[in-house]
Amino acid sequence: MLSFLRLSLLATVGCLSLTACKKEEEEGLSRKELLQRAHWQVRELYVQTNGQKGHDFYANYQPCKRDNDWVFQAAGTYLHQEGPTRCAENDPDYYGGQWQLTENLSQNTAQLRIKSDREVETAVWDIISLDKTTLSLEMPTAQAGSKYVWILQAL
Repeated sequence: MLSFLRLSLLATVGCLSLTACKKEEEEGLSRKELLQRAHWQVRELYVQTNGQKGHDFYANYQPCKRDNDWVFQAAGTYLHQEGPTRCAENDPDYYGGQWQLTENLSQNTAQLRIKSDREVETAVWDIISLDKTTLSLEMPTAQAGSKYVWILQAL
């Protein structure tokens, strides 16, 4: 009986140790690793002016766009995948492009550059926050003091 209790205690301690190590490992991931480890889906998209939330673009998103996701691949390519609901029957399953992460470690800032195969220009987003569940991005608008804010959630 005593051996069973010792074995149970050792197993419990071992499991807790493994869980703690996994959590530390996840917290030690780089921004690039965090971007690549999940599919990302837009949950909020709005304009912010002088710190105030303004026009909510996400509220007007069609359901067929709300279930799409982004996948950032290790080779510097990304996929924008069509979700189960389609806006048009002939929509492709995905389109892609290139992405690049630029970091300034001394200032703890980062930018995400996205060049779609469908677009001429490269979009440059400031990464405001990134963890294993949420990616927050901002991009200035043409209006002074305003910026677009995207909040994406890991699936």
